[in-house]
Amino acid sequence: MVDNEIHGCVFSIINHDCSMMEVSYLATSPNYENSNALCALLEKTIEEANKERLDYIALKIGKNQAWLGIYPWFFNLGFKKCIPVWLSKEKHSTKAWVKNLKEE
Repeated sequence: MVDNEIHGCVFSIINHDCSMMEVSYLATSPNYENSNALCALLEKTIEEANKERLDYIALKIGKNQAWLGIYPWFFNLGFKKCIPVWLSKEKHSTKAWVKNLKEE
């Protein structure tokens, strides 16, 4: 929040059965697209996942901005493109950006 206006948001879903958090929605307003706002939102989400003692955090590629992976900081946060085991059972295997929190 800047000047009492919201300029970014993240919506995440915790699945304790898989010990993972899915970032279902991640966005910023157009004025903050080129700032570090997305990185800050993801860093805060990673903190929350660690507090919950989860093993993974994932962003389904089709549900989030496809261009997210072009940011250098995204890879520096430890996300890798793959088909996670919990998604491989879906009818159409879905690729996702996944961060293994156990490696930290």
